[in-house]
Amino acid sequence: MTPGGPLPEPILVPLDGSSNAERALRPAKVLADAFGCPLRVVHVLSGEAAANPEEKARATSVFTTYVRRLAARRHLDENSIQVGVLGGAPADAILEEAHRARMIVLASHGRGGFRAAILGSIADRVVRGAEKPVLLVRGTRAEHGPVAIRRAVVCLDGSEQAERGLEFARELTARAGVSLVLLRTFSAPRQVTGEDFLYYRPKALTPQLEEAARTYLQTHARPGETVEAVEGAPAETIAQVAKDQQADAIIVTTRGMGLARRLILGSVTDKVIRSAKLPVFIIPAAAEEA
Repeated sequence: MTPGGPLPEPILVPLDGSSNAERALRPAKVLADAFGCPLRVVHVLSGEAAANPEEKARATSVFTTYVRRLAARRHLDENSIQVGVLGGAPADAILEEAHRARMIVLASHGRGGFRAAILGSIADRVVRGAEKPVLLVRGTRAEHGPVAIRRAVVCLDGSEQAERGLEFARELTARAGVSLVLLRTFSAPRQVTGEDFLYYRPKALTPQLEEAARTYLQTHARPGETVEAVEGAPAETIAQVAKDQQADAIIVTTRGMGLARRLILGSVTDKVIRSAKLPVFIIPAAAEEA
């Protein structure tokens, strides 16, 4: 921080006391180090307790002690961690706090239960409403060794909105040396026939579609970035390419071609979030587009 300048926006990590939620801490610390900003760890107090000053003071004391012990166990500098207790509905309180953060890192399974889907969970509501990038970590995944993001798949669909994910990815490259794989999936439309003849054969279009997808990627790629134009169902193809490329994360946007503002359920983004075994960065549309 420049003397006299503003404090850097923190990486926001919501915790609920569960070991699953705590799994967001390690990747959050990696990002905080890369971006040169502090961690802000928060707990949400809901119900009548949130409106009671004594209850909130007691919760703050308990949560602060918990975070200190957690930092010691995970070899984190507690002086670099800001602690806060918020009041209100969990998702709403987190989203309000996120206005003062650089990004949100949260696990997909806290006390609310997540399993394979985000429908109805706090994580879902945060991802839907966030105006800052969100890193969603699989809370059920066991931790082995240091967490590092060395390679990421960036999902593009030809829209300017989806390219916001590429802007964010390149910031990761500049700050943390992350190598990028630019991916565009494509598929031929279904076969169309008349009563007496075939209008076209879908497979005949594959070479042209692949060439168009690859040309788009090559036009946008920078030296050192890998490009992949792959035919197939988008969500499944993204997962397979991430595996083949030995990626550590996937970067998607909440609004690409044909997606309504903040509409995740039923979209490719939602399917990737639900099925991916890797951490997923979800980049929101620009405020002026949202």
